Amino acid sequence: MLIFILPLGTIMKRFLTIVILIIGLGACNNQSEQTNKVHSQSDQKDYSDTLSELDDYELEEQKMEKEMAQQRKDHEIRMVKKEFSFQSTDNCESGGPSIETLNKYKKRTPFNIKKIKSDTNCVVRFRFIDDCCLEYVGDIKRNSDLIKLSYKNISYMPCDCYCEYEYTFDFKIAPNNPVKIELNGKQL
Repeated sequence: MLIFILPLGTIMKRFLTIVILIIGLGACNNQSEQTNKVHSQSDQKDYSDTLSELDDYELEEQKMEKEMAQQRKDHEIRMVKKEFSFQSTDNCESGGPSIETLNKYKKRTPFNIKKIKSDTNCVVRFRFIDDCCLEYVGDIKRNSDLIKLSYKNISYMPCDCYCEYEYTFDFKIAPNNPVKIELNGKQL
């Protein structure tokens, strides 16, 4: 059996090397735990920030929905008070506009306008192009010789496509009283 005898200086050097390695590994492990703690806190902060942003988005969305609901309610009251109706008769159910129609008409510009008058009633039906997923409300202003019809979008979130909408105004007119009718500033 051979026994290696190392000089005392070599043993001490190796012992010191091992001690330094152990201390170094312990420090690295401690640093790693601190780094993990910092990352964990940072991740929790990022998660909290994301939740806060989602909450803000949901609150903003709820606010917009309330505003739209109020505008719908105001529209219903306005129609009763001013004795007219404004309704969608085609809200893109028949598909989007053709390329030819898109090229021919500007967004929100009425076309294919049909006016049907009787002695006491008038119906104005028209089409227009706009972004999909929108909702419109109408209004009517009358004076002795002019009736102004108007419509506007009340939606906040359009979809990324185009629709060809059709709406109808229906309102009373005085018998034997010829009046001019405008739709969004365009005389019919």
